[in-house]
Parts: sequence; C-alpha cells; structure tokens
Amino acid sequence: MNDTERRYLERIQAEVEQRLSDAVNNLIEARPADPLAFLASKLLPSGSSTEASLPPASDSGTPKWTLAGWLATQGCVDTLALSLRRAERSISTDELRFFRELGSSMSNADEGRAYMLSMLHRGGALPALADTLWAATETLASARAATGAELQDKFLLDGAKLMNYDKAGLNSFFGGLERKIGVPNPKVRQGMQSEHTQRSDSPHEFSTSNYGVTTTSATEWAFVAEPDASRAWPTEVKLLLSLQEAREAEGQIKPQWPKLQGRSGLLAAGARGRTSLSLSELEERLNTQNAALAAHQQDPLTLDEAIGGRLYTGPLYVKYNAVLRGLDSDVVFFVNQMIALCCAPEVAEEYLGGASLWEEAMGSLPRETALQSLNKYTTTLHVINSAIVKLSKLTVADKVYRGISGRVLPPEFWAPNAFGVMGGVEAAFTSTTREKEVALQYAANEGGAGFVFEIAQGMVDRGADMQWLSQYPHEREILFAPLTGIEVQSTRIDESIMVVEVRPSINLNALTIEQVIGKRCKLVRDWRDNILSEIREGMAGSGFEEVAPEAFELELAKEHVLTHPAEWYNDDGNFRDVVNFMLQAKRTVLQPDERASLIYRHLKEPGVRRSLGGLLRMLTHTEAADDARAVCEMAINLLELLEPREVAPHAPALLEALALLHTSAEAQARTRLICISRLLAWLLKERAISLSVGELQRCGFYEVLYPLYPQVFSPEQLVAAGLPSTVADLRARGHVEDALSVEGFEVKIDALSISDGAFDRKEELARLVSEDQARIAMERSKGTCTFDFIDADFLRGWTGGNLPAHQALRSAHPEAIVRRTISIHDLYRGHLRDSSCVVSHRWEEREEPDSSGVQQAALIEYLRGASGEHIKLVHYDYWCFPQGKRTELEAQDFMWQLSNVNALFLGLSVFILLDSAYQSRFWTLFEAWLAFQEAGPQGLQADALGRRVYIRCIHSATVGFEDKKLRDTISRMTPQQVHELLSRPDIAVTNQADKVMQLAKISKIEEVVREAFSGE
Repeated sequence: MNDTERRYLERIQAEVEQRLSDAVNNLIEARPADPLAFLASKLLPSGSSTEASLPPASDSGTPKWTLAGWLATQGCVDTLALSLRRAERSISTDELRFFRELGSSMSNADEGRAYMLSMLHRGGALPALADTLWAATETLASARAATGAELQDKFLLDGAKLMNYDKAGLNSFFGGLERKIGVPNPKVRQGMQSEHTQRSDSPHEFSTSNYGVTTTSATEWAFVAEPDASRAWPTEVKLLLSLQEAREAEGQIKPQWPKLQGRSGLLAAGARGRTSLSLSELEERLNTQNAALAAHQQDPLTLDEAIGGRLYTGPLYVKYNAVLRGLDSDVVFFVNQMIALCCAPEVAEEYLGGASLWEEAMGSLPRETALQSLNKYTTTLHVINSAIVKLSKLTVADKVYRGISGRVLPPEFWAPNAFGVMGGVEAAFTSTTREKEVALQYAANEGGAGFVFEIAQGMVDRGADMQWLSQYPHEREILFAPLTGIEVQSTRIDESIMVVEVRPSINLNALTIEQVIGKRCKLVRDWRDNILSEIREGMAGSGFEEVAPEAFELELAKEHVLTHPAEWYNDDGNFRDVVNFMLQAKRTVLQPDERASLIYRHLKEPGVRRSLGGLLRMLTHTEAADDARAVCEMAINLLELLEPREVAPHAPALLEALALLHTSAEAQARTRLICISRLLAWLLKERAISLSVGELQRCGFYEVLYPLYPQVFSPEQLVAAGLPSTVADLRARGHVEDALSVEGFEVKIDALSISDGAFDRKEELARLVSEDQARIAMERSKGTCTFDFIDADFLRGWTGGNLPAHQALRSAHPEAIVRRTISIHDLYRGHLRDSSCVVSHRWEEREEPDSSGVQQAALIEYLRGASGEHIKLVHYDYWCFPQGKRTELEAQDFMWQLSNVNALFLGLSVFILLDSAYQSRFWTLFEAWLAFQEAGPQGLQADALGRRVYIRCIHSATVGFEDKKLRDTISRMTPQQVHELLSRPDIAVTNQADKVMQLAKISKIEEVVREAFSGE
C-alpha cells in the first residue's frame, strides 16, 4: 500500500468503520436473500451522505446527473461483492449464514470494523473499485452527454425530430379502441378479408422502410390466410442486399433468394426471410397456446386472432399503425402517411398535391373528403388487439426494450403534468424485444438521435409474445396493444444511448373480439337482469314476486330471445325485435289486467310448480289496484292444476289472509275471500289439511263456505275431516238449515255424532262470539272503538322488572289495564292528546319488543318528568294487545283494535323510541308519519314541528342525527309519497298481511278523515 492509499484510508476510516458496523447489525433483518448486495450498498456513500451529491434544485422535473445515480449504474456493488468473496472463500458456500455468524462472533463494533477492513483489503476492494470507476469516468468524459436531458438538448440542437404521442392523452386511453376506430364486423373472417382485398387501397403497392418490401394488402392477406407454398412472394430487398454484400465480400457466389418478405425493426444477426405457413400448422401452434391458456383458466385464442397477429408481424404493420396514429391526430406526418397508405393512390395524390409527408397538404381535396375513402382496417385491428389481450396472460413479466432512432422525446416526457406524471399514450401498437443489445443497436442505427425504452412489465401490464406466430420469429417480439400508457420512471445513459425506464399501463378498455362483438348480446342479457330486478321490486309485497319474474323469463325462453349467437344481435332488425319484445313482456307482467292471464298461461309449463307458493301469496295479498275479476278467475282455475300436497303448507297463510279480509272494508275483499275459501274447501275435501273450529270461525270461513258444501262435501267426508262440531256451531248461530239443506244437501245431526256436551260448549262459545261480533258491529256503525290502555300512574310507580305481555299483565295486575271506548272523531279532533299517549317503537325480538328493558325505562322516565307528567293513559302494543296464541274472542278483539290503531297515532300524543333500525321498519315509519300529521275537515296537513311528538333516542341512535333524519324524511310527506316509501321491499315487516292492510288504508286515509269531520 503506497502513502497515497494509506492517507486516503486514514481519512475515511471512521466513516467506513461506521458503515461496516451498520451493515453487520442490519444484515440479518434486511435483504436476507441477497446479503452481499445489501452489504455493498451500505459500504458505498449514499446520495444523501453529503450535500455535494444532491441534485441541484429544479422546478422543471428534468432528471439531473448525480454522483449517487451514476455510481448505481456502474456495477460498483458487484465489484464489492466479488472482492468480499475473494477475501473469504467460505462466503460462496452460504452467504447469509457466513454474515450471520460473523455478526454474532464479534465482541464489539471495533472488532467488527477491523475484520471488515481486513476483508476489503485482502479482497482488493479499493483497487477493483478504482478500476471500475476509472473506466466509467473515461466513458463519461468521451460520451456525447452525461444525462438524458443533456443528450436530448444536444439532439434538438442537431435538428432531431420529436416523437409524437396521442395529444388527447388520457381521454384516448380511457376512450378505448372502439371509440377511436369504430366497431368490428361481427362476421370476423369475412370482415378481415374484405378489408384486405376489397377496399380502395387493397391492390396498390406500398413499401416498408425496414426490409424494403414492396407488396399489397391483398398479397399479404393471401400470404397469411390463404398460403400457397408454390407462389412467389414479394422480396425483402434490404435483407437480400445485406446478405449478398456480405457473401460477395467473402468471395462467395451470389445466392438466389426467392420468396422473401419481412418486417423487422433491425437487420440483426440471424435475420432471415420468411416462408409461408399453412393454416394447419398455424392451428397446431394455436392449440399449444390454447392448452397453456386453459391451464391458467383463460379464454382460448381463435384462428382469426392467430391470423390477425401473424398479419401484424409482416409488412402490414405500417398500415395498421398509420391508421392508429393518424386518426384524430394533428401531426401532419401522421395524417399524410395514413392517407397515402390507406386510401386509393388518386385520393392521396389529390389530397397531398405534391407535398411530402412532412409538409402540409397542398392538394385540392379536403381532409374530410379524403377520409371518407379511408380503409381503417377496423375488424383486423380489433382482432389483433384481442389476440394481444389473451396472449399477454402467458407472458413472463420481465423487462423488454424498444429502440427508437432519429427521434427524441417530447416535452411531456420530461415535465410532470398536473398530476405529477411524466409520459404519454402510444396510439399504435408497441413492438418491443427482450434483447437489450438489439434495441441499443437500433437506437444508434442512424448515428444520431435515438433512445431506448426499458419497459418493466408487471402482473397485469404485459405485452404478448408473438414469436410462435411471427413471420420473423428471430425478432422475439413482445407486442403491446394500442393506446398503451407509457409513464416515465427515470432516465440514464448506457453506452452513449439514453435509456428511458418506463412503466406501461395497458388500456382499461382493451376487449377481446368476443367481448366487442358480443356487446349487444351482453346488453340484452344485462337488460334482462335489470328488468327482472325491476319486476321483483315492483311486485314486492304483492304476492307476485316469485311467479311474475318467472313468467317474464318463460316468455323470453318461448321466443328464444337469449339463445342466439352473439353476432345475431348485431343485426339492427334482430336487435330492434328483441328490444320491443322484452318491453312488451315487461309491460304485460307489470299490468294487472294482463298479468293474470300471462301467469296462468305459464302455470302449465314444466318446472313452474315450485312457484305456486308465491302464486298463493299473490292471491292473499293482491293490492287493491289489481284486477279482482282476473285474480278470482285465476284462483278458480288453479284447482285443476295444483296438487293438494303442494298447497297444504300454505294453509296458515290462507287462514291469516281470510281473517284480515273478513274485517276489511275493501270492495275487493269479498272477491278474494271467496277465492281463498274455495281453495280451503278443496284442501279439506281432499283431506290435505284439518282445521279447528276456532281457526275456521276466526276467519269467518263458514259465512262464505257453507253455500259450497253441496259441491265439495258429503256427510262421510265431513265426519272424516273432523268437522262435526262445525255443524253444531252453525246450528247455534241459526245457520244449520242453510248450511245442510241448501240445494238439496241434507244431513241428519245424529249422523254427525255430535255429543250434547260438545254441543253445549260450542253453543256457549257461539253465544260469546256472537255477542262480541255484535259489539264490534255496533262500534263500527257508531264510529267508535274499544281500546285497552295502561294506567300511567301504574307505570310511574312501577319499580319491578320488565312488564309481561297483555294476557299475563291483565291476570297479574288487572288494575293496570284501563278499557276505554273512544270516538274516532274525537281522536281526530285531538280531544285526548293532552291526556293520553301512544308509544311507537321497534320490536327488538320477534316474541318480545323490549328484551333489554331500555324501552320501558325510557317510557317511565318520560312519564315521571315534566314532559309527560300530564299523561294519564298509555298505549304500548305489547301490554295492550293480546299476544301470542289468542282465544277466539281475543283474536276477534285484537283484529278490531288493530284495524283502528292508526287513529291513535293521528289523535294522541306520540312517544317515539328511536333506535338505529327504526327507519327501516314498516310499522314504525307508518306510525311516525301519522304522528307528524294533523287531521282536519280538509283531510291531513303535515305538522313539520311535530307538536304531538316526543322523540327519545335509545341504544345507538344519536341525538341530533337520527331524530333529525326522521323528521326530514317523514314529516312533510303526502299520503301518496309515504305509500310509495312504505311499499318498498327494503321497508321490512314481520307480517306481510299487516303491510297490505295498512297500505290500503293509507290510500283512503284522507277520505276517511274528511268523512269523519263531515258530520260536524
């Protein structure tokens, strides 16, 4: 070691030792897979170690030369790693293990630093680094430029031309290929053939600048799609001359080169002319690719796509790219080149008028007129794009390169845009190679301006390997689709050539040919799904929600609307017919007067039986707006289609609907009641169900059924069905003769084995039921209703746990129940609002509304406070309505109170217990809307202030948010608006029949209120 080296080591010893210590300490945790490279990077001074290595401040975004950046590209890390391996042979065995053991064996940092210095010295690290850096320094001194920016400036001063990228930028990127060139011919092969053989440019020659091939579009189509090995194809002049000159220089005889043609970006080593490839051989290669695609669960490539890809790898690439770059471009050269290549020669001549491709056109033909005869190769370009999309799934994501000669980058590649991004969008296909040296050689081909794109492919953003179908497989071409985004990451100088490191972004709208051609087909299928959703939403709660969508789909299936090939829908007439048919089918399903016959027609179709439950719900819950006659007719006709065992599980729903209809004032209730009774009678006759007398009486079944006895029952069947006591009930009510003698149907009482005891019990029950019915009838005529309330003072004094349901509360604390007969008119006029309140709340569980006790505690707190001290009576449904299994009298009383409960929310003070789910439930929203209404002679008027309303937020509801949202949502709604809101399927209700009944009342509520006030 000489004195200079020793002094240098002494000067930097402290820093080197510190860096070595840091490297050893961090080695185990950082980069364990490559410890030598990591250690070397720690040994080198980083770009942030000294102020001198920082790049100068710049607002231009242009990359500047820095020492750190320069060192990173000179192989210094590899030099250090080699020196360390030379010093310690055992490193090569297991690098990670060596440095772990080294780090744990040193007793302190000083010892570690000393050992590292020894290793570097023994391995000759400093001389090796000096050799590496000096060679790089000499290259730097002789290079044309040190940075990409410097080289760019030099080329511009020398007169180099700028690269041109799509000026529309991201607009073109997001617009996709279809917006740029239009839609392809659905008959793909026919469309491609026509574009190459039957257009104005098809028979006219053009020449390529790389191999000097002179050919025509028609010839190229024949070479790929209709190959003939015996035919002489156009010759690659440049390749022929290059090889000829080389052989003549070696004294060889000039060879013959028939049937040559090519499309290489460079006459590289190994370049050779193409030969034709039979379609059978192309298909064999295609099958190999498709097997690989199938292994990755990707769509297969078609023969049309293979033909398109092979066409691109020949001379036609110049035409394809000319179209993609020239359309919508304001660059003179691109437009002129496109018209010159892809229009008839006479059109191009009249347009250019003698101007070169670099000059503004001087001809008499306007550009718009010239473009009318342009051959855009639309189908072919879509097919090639599709091939790239599919094949890219098989490409290994390594780096690829593209050499550009005679050009420099435009400004947008040097200065970040408003989003901090540098780069552009390549309108045309982008050809690249895996061979870096080939790209560097091509970039320097003209000895002047040029650069290389180093493209880092990724998991998604990959090109397609075209080698297997290429006319020139030696090129090892990786091809990117049109409208690929090119984003600059950095630049560097490599062998006096600027290398631009970029990241590609494949176009988001890059579709396969099947996707492009199938757009209309997909549109029809997606529209089908949307219509089905619309039908389900429109039918929610009506009972049609299952059978109506199925009827719609059966209509489509009958006409084979969705079974045609994708290209069939691209015919305008076919597409129009499909659209019109689907619209008509939708209207039929949604129109009540047509829906019944449509559904009935499809009931006979195989596989429909599974939806009969939905059909029965349709009968029980048909809205008032539906056609009653059609529904009735359908119900009667069902008898000849259904199996009793299929209907029997729905008997409880039928009975529940009968109970509601029995007390309903709707005009159509009688029609539906007859329909459902007929179905129940049929089930009883077929012994598919057995019903208790209580169940039958509760729903008024025999008031409708007894005229049907002669058609459906015999005496023996009545006994077998377990209905003898029914006759006793009818006898007690004075209906025995009517029931058993109508139309000659006679049965003796003793034949039904009715015991005296059973008769007496039924007689007493009938008497009680009759009396209660008489009371209800009288209240209905007088406009009153008897409600059960809870004494507010009882609640104020209550200190126990949760109060039980109505029946248990009445038994344990009869003093708590207060029964009042109230005039509905008095409720509307507000006579009771100051003394009575009704509670609106959500049931937290199906069988118990207040399992946590929070609701009860909040109500008692309200009653004890100043806001509720005036309240004397409280209506809370769980305490005031009979719950669970009810007796016949309780059920009758419950239905009468329930049918009038809305009047309480219109006339009393309303205490709302608001939780986060309150506004998703039918009953609570309905009650809240009533609470914000004031009844009067003109009907209902919104009370946005809610002067009868007291809201208490419970559980997770937020004061100032949920309560405000409730007021804003519901307080100003008209009856029509709230009907629309509550009809939505997302507004849930436990008993769908409740929703049907209350929605019907909303439609008539203003009429009822006005009628109540009209008697004043």
